Amino acid sequence: MSTQTPTRDDAVAPLARQFAASLAKRAITDEGRSAVDAASRLLIHALLAGDTCVDMNGARAALLPALRREVALCTDARSGITAPLVLDGHRLYLARLWHKEVMLAQCLYALAAERCDPGPGMLAKLHLLFDAQAADQRRACAMALTRRLGIVTGGPGTGKTTTVARMLVVLLEGALARDETPLVCLTAPTGKAAARAASALAEERKKLVDGGLAGPQVAALLPKSATTLHRLLGGRPDGSFRHGPGSPLAADVVVVDECSMVDLRLFEALVQALRPGARLVLLGDSNQLDAVEAGNVFGALCAGAGCVTAARAAELAQLDSAPQGVSPRASAVNDATAVLRHSYRFDAGGGIGLLSAAVLAQDAERVQAALEPEPEGVILRHAFDPQKTLPMSALAEGFEPLLQAVQSGASDEMLLKLLDDYRVLTPLRDGPYGVEGLNRGIERELQARKLLLPPRGAIGAGRPVLVSRNDAALQVFNGDLGLVVDASDGSEQVLFPGPDGEPRRIAPGRLPEYGLAFAMTIHKSQGSESTRVAIVLPPSQGRDFGSREMLYTAITRAKKSLLLLMPEGPLEARWLQASARNSGLVERLHAGGDEQA
Repeated sequence: MSTQTPTRDDAVAPLARQFAASLAKRAITDEGRSAVDAASRLLIHALLAGDTCVDMNGARAALLPALRREVALCTDARSGITAPLVLDGHRLYLARLWHKEVMLAQCLYALAAERCDPGPGMLAKLHLLFDAQAADQRRACAMALTRRLGIVTGGPGTGKTTTVARMLVVLLEGALARDETPLVCLTAPTGKAAARAASALAEERKKLVDGGLAGPQVAALLPKSATTLHRLLGGRPDGSFRHGPGSPLAADVVVVDECSMVDLRLFEALVQALRPGARLVLLGDSNQLDAVEAGNVFGALCAGAGCVTAARAAELAQLDSAPQGVSPRASAVNDATAVLRHSYRFDAGGGIGLLSAAVLAQDAERVQAALEPEPEGVILRHAFDPQKTLPMSALAEGFEPLLQAVQSGASDEMLLKLLDDYRVLTPLRDGPYGVEGLNRGIERELQARKLLLPPRGAIGAGRPVLVSRNDAALQVFNGDLGLVVDASDGSEQVLFPGPDGEPRRIAPGRLPEYGLAFAMTIHKSQGSESTRVAIVLPPSQGRDFGSREMLYTAITRAKKSLLLLMPEGPLEARWLQASARNSGLVERLHAGGDEQA
């Protein structure tokens, strides 16, 4: 962010000006008015960029003397005075966000530090549930079972759902032995993520029951469905929640999937709503894109993940679970965090595994080596000239199997399988390299190949569509992908997988908001996986986008093969730069969260 007050004429500027003006007019001096105006604008831009605060070091430090004199508008964090702005060290916050950040850190640290008795027989059960090849999953279970807060982070296909399902089996068996019947809630930040979490847990439940590893009583207590965090907390239209300290959730265990997508406000509301004694289990990939709104909470929780304190290492040794590392700088939060490293989705030594690891390591040479042509053809690189039209044929080819199946009258089951088999991803929504331009270009190319016919209805058979708003009654959620097909009467219907996995058809007129989806943004793809993935990496052209997390997220959506459309020459450096969000969460969480709110 610039050290000067931003002046872009965009949607953010009017909001920043309005907020800044409302505070600045309350300043007591002209100098204070100017400082409050500048600082307020910086805060609004920071908030909308995902930061919870503004770093006032460097050139911005010149604003501090005047800000500090405006005691009714800007207060020191430890003063106990209420004001709209809070200065905490070198960080400037909106008071409400500062309070939430401090409260969240205190609550999470307390949960991480609270020990839980694993109960008799835990070790034997863990060895029954996990063989020698799954030592990291067994360790993750042992860590989650012995603290009120359990954090499990790992890349795609590392077995996070398997781990938590088996952890719940151990926990529930222990509770049943004590004549207790805990309530377990499964939740996620979006409707689509919740549906995927429920489906994945249902698969694990079947494996456990079929394998004789979970009895009927335990299976009955495992969650059969999942809900969004907003719905779990009782979200209201004004942004408040029905559940909180005065009306806690009834759940004894809350399991949250896709935690990297959960922002500060929602995380704080969740921990405030936990009832006394409840357990919290967090699952996610800390290397993926973080929340759109302010606050990278899961990333902060996982800072330093993989190392524990010496005391925790000794405790884990008693549980026959050697830690991955010991560090004198580890915190109670690290003691509650387990890292899953082995991917069952793709071979770490294969093309996709090597490329994703090189991106995470920010190693340009290794990235370049992984992009070199190899015999298996797992990764294909298609370089294009930014001065020329993007080669849509390279992207359109991936849809041929699906559209040939549509034309041949394939079953709904086969159509859904082929729809899920291929994805085109881009970091942008607008422009020729964004979802908008790619959708138009791919559709034109497929029509030219006679694989798509001009639409007879509102959309046209063979077109994928992406839902952008939840409809609980229809059980259709933001991020759901469907396929337009012709009904027997000539009308159009949209084919979706149902909550039970079975195909179902819905008339387009009944659907909430949706759009054409030959391509989707990388953000929308989070939590999904496809056999084949094509990624469009646009030239920067002066635009500020692209990060290591974005590229890693896109690459790891692919299970078998990857196509990268990118400008000629080496990968631009911005794709290997880690995104940084300004906040004090890492320090607060790993220093004990002992600040006063």
